[in-house]
This record gives sequence, C-alpha cells and structure tokens, in this order.
Amino acid sequence: MNHDQFHIGLDFWCGGKRWRCTDVGSRVIVAISLELHEVVSIDDNSHDRSKRTERKCISDDPSWLNGPSYGIVEHVFDEDSIVGCSVTPEADVVTWTLDDLELLLNAADFDIEPHFKALHHFSKHPPFKTAPSRFAVFVDYCESRTEGIEDEGENKRTIQRTYAFVLLTRKHSVEESRAMAWKAFPLVKFHP
Repeated sequence: MNHDQFHIGLDFWCGGKRWRCTDVGSRVIVAISLELHEVVSIDDNSHDRSKRTERKCISDDPSWLNGPSYGIVEHVFDEDSIVGCSVTPEADVVTWTLDDLELLLNAADFDIEPHFKALHHFSKHPPFKTAPSRFAVFVDYCESRTEGIEDEGENKRTIQRTYAFVLLTRKHSVEESRAMAWKAFPLVKFHP
C-alpha cells in the first residue's frame, strides 16, 4: 500500500494480522491490532502492596478497540512497514501457526468441528475425498510430523484457511466465510 491510501478507520492487513488505522501522519500511520489481545488486570490493595495480584486473559472484546484513547497499544507503521500492508488478507503474507489457530479457537469459544471438513484440503482433491472430519485428528497429525509442517504445503494452507474462516465469521455468514477463506488460501498445486 501507499501512504495516501490510509485514512482513520481503515481496516488493513499486515504480517498476517488485521489492523485499524487510528491516525495518519505526514510520513507514518498509527494503527491498533484487531486480533486477540492480552488483558492484564491488577487488583491492588492500597494498604498492603504485597497483596497485589495480577490476572491475565486473552480477549476479543471489541470494547477495547473503542477510542481514542484506546485500551490497547497503538503501533507506528513507517514508510518501510506501510509497503508491506494490504487491504485484503489474500495479498498479505500470512504466518499463522497451528498454535495461533488453537489460541483463536479457544479464546473465541468457537466450535470448528462442524466446519472443519469443508475447510480441509482433502475435501477439494479428488483422490482424497475422505478428509479428516475432526479438527482434533488434524492437530494430532500435524503435531506427529517429525519434519514439521511445510511452509508452502497443504497442511499450512489448511491452517491459514481455517484461521481466516474463523475471523471472517465475525462479519459474514458461514457460507460466505468459507468461500472467502478458500479464495484467500486455495490449494497448493498438488504433485502426487
């Protein structure tokens, strides 16, 4: 993207994450992350500092995104960072991991099981019409691979597609979200 494409309130993608522009400077932009965020609460007994307790949780509560001023940190994107931004997730280089996906599913309290089979790459490739019907089976398989998950392989794409699907369901129907996730993360060219 270019600096002149940004305006306050614009949602964009960078580094595999969704962001919202909160300010536009003469050469930089400022944005908040729209991804899950850690919330730290401190209970402070003003009479006894030793009884201070800290609680941490992961939240997707949209009230933290209200501002200005914002309840979460604002990040500065300089000229070098701006060129790595895009207005669509498919134009961004996404780096979600299996751990990121599991964290998202747990924090969002989202049941992926009814949707996973249609997101798995075997569901689109004719020789493999028996796609794993359960997300847990896929996780076990990925975790058992001693060589890890290939960066450009189908399992990595399935993770990216599933993560995008969960994010998209926040604003779109399940059917629309599935179609958009497949468009953003299509099959890698398969070589039997």
